Amino acid sequence: MKRNNKAFLKKLLVAILTITPLLFVHLYSINEIEKLNSLKNEKQILLNDLNDRLEAKRVEVQKLSSEEVIIPKAFKLGLVKINNLNKIKINKSKIELIKEIVEKKYD
Repeated sequence: MKRNNKAFLKKLLVAILTITPLLFVHLYSINEIEKLNSLKNEKQILLNDLNDRLEAKRVEVQKLSSEEVIIPKAFKLGLVKINNLNKIKINKSKIELIKEIVEKKYD
C-alpha cells in the first residue's frame, strides 16, 4: 500500500505542478483579453465620434458648394456665369502680356 500511495502522490504532485502554471497563464490571458477589449471599445467610440464629425464637415462643405450658395455670392462679386464654354474670346494683347509675365517669372 505504501508503494501505491507514493506513486499516487507523485502523480498528484506532477499533475498539480503541470496544471498550476497552465491555470496562471489562462487567468493572465483572460485578464489581458478583457483589457484589450475595453481598449478596443474605447477606440471604437472615439472612431465613431471622429466619423460623425467628419460627416458633419462633409455636409457643411456640400452646403457651401451648392449652386444656391455660390451663385448669389458670385453675383455679389461681379462674376458672370458663362453658359456656353465652347468659345471663349480672349484679347491677343492680353495673351502676349501673360506670356511675357510667365517668361519673366521663369527666367
